[in-house]
Amino acid sequence: MAPQPRATPTPDEVSAFAARYDALPLSWAHVGVLVLAATALSFDLWEIALNSVLSTFLSSNARINHSLALPMVVTSVFFGGMVGSPVLGWVADRWGRRRTMMASLVWMGVCTALAPVREDLSWLIAFRMLSGLALGAFPPILMAYLAEIVPPDRRAGLLVGSTSLASLGAPAALFMTRWMDSLQPLGIEGWRWGFMLGGGGAIVLGLFFLLLPETPRWLFARGERAKAEALFARFEASPPVPLVGRRSLIRSEQAAGRKPTAVATAVLMGIWALSPWVNGSFPIMSAAILVQKGFGVEKTLLYVGLLSVGPMLGGFITAPVLDLGARRRVLAALSVLIGVAGILFVAATGPRLLLCAGVLFNVLGTVLVPVLFTYTGELYPTDQRARMAAFGWAANRLGSCLAPFVLLPILHAKGPTAVTGVMVVAIASTILLLNCAPPGRERRSVA
Repeated sequence: MAPQPRATPTPDEVSAFAARYDALPLSWAHVGVLVLAATALSFDLWEIALNSVLSTFLSSNARINHSLALPMVVTSVFFGGMVGSPVLGWVADRWGRRRTMMASLVWMGVCTALAPVREDLSWLIAFRMLSGLALGAFPPILMAYLAEIVPPDRRAGLLVGSTSLASLGAPAALFMTRWMDSLQPLGIEGWRWGFMLGGGGAIVLGLFFLLLPETPRWLFARGERAKAEALFARFEASPPVPLVGRRSLIRSEQAAGRKPTAVATAVLMGIWALSPWVNGSFPIMSAAILVQKGFGVEKTLLYVGLLSVGPMLGGFITAPVLDLGARRRVLAALSVLIGVAGILFVAATGPRLLLCAGVLFNVLGTVLVPVLFTYTGELYPTDQRARMAAFGWAANRLGSCLAPFVLLPILHAKGPTAVTGVMVVAIASTILLLNCAPPGRERRSVA
């Protein structure tokens, strides 16, 4: 028998289903999804932390440190992400969030595990770029997925909480690499073990994504009403999390599925492109700055690892209040505080202030990106949410590609203070664009 054609729901039907789903309380089913998503994201962040590892080892090599090889190695993954993010974002809107994330994790794991197997910088750069195709796509698709799954009254806080738990992946990668570098099992260098272990973990987590449901919102918008209603019933039947009350949703006169204008979208992409200049290049720059301050490779890995621990606690502390303020104001405040922390880090001479400023910077940076993802996801309807989040992330990857080529030469020629000046200009530009950006849809239902 031929398959029956799907009846495409009307916008009003999609909005009505979204409103029903968004009325559900936070349940243990939501928590299970958040934990598995955070575990998978931790291996994505493990992969990002490997840039700090490479920056540390290559910065200690005088021949590589003062050539184009260093920025090429650390930015190759961002070039891949710049291409992969919008392509796989479109795939996620067309074929589903879950299966796209599964494929991304497996691809990323294979490429990461193969990157260190040869003594060849060209091989390393090529496989970092191939890994970046999936690495750049996974975070925006995951954030779009979670934005459609979790209750809207705590959407930003839950996304930040999940990201904060995932942030353990970065220090795990750094401390594992440092430990393996001292042991060198089988005669293999520590940084190579970091790549191989991270790649294997990503493959395993990709298979575990078979346990995740697709989002009911996406299924309904695609016309798969029976599957959407079945998943709705599963979330409705799951026991609510105790001690977590509901906040009242904000009723909006703007249609839930209405998308921003082309000008507003361009402004939003500009904010995304500036975000690496505000905070995204810190993992790379912090390692290079510490090496320039005279710290050895082992001590630099120790400090960078310690700097990566703070975001988990900081994210959990800030998560409960992030949905209380307007998205644009929260983003502007975070940008200013990141600038203050960056100035303190560059000015620090003693290890205590260095660690405090670095941890504060990482905490704020960990919060900034998921709030920006939440803000973006709330502005667009379900059939465009993943691709627009992915386009934003691609703009972020473009900025991440350019930043090391600009900031590393400035660091070597002018010192850390000049790098801080560039960051301050980026923060001021971000705040200006936020004033021109569309209002957020915090604590509102999205269709």
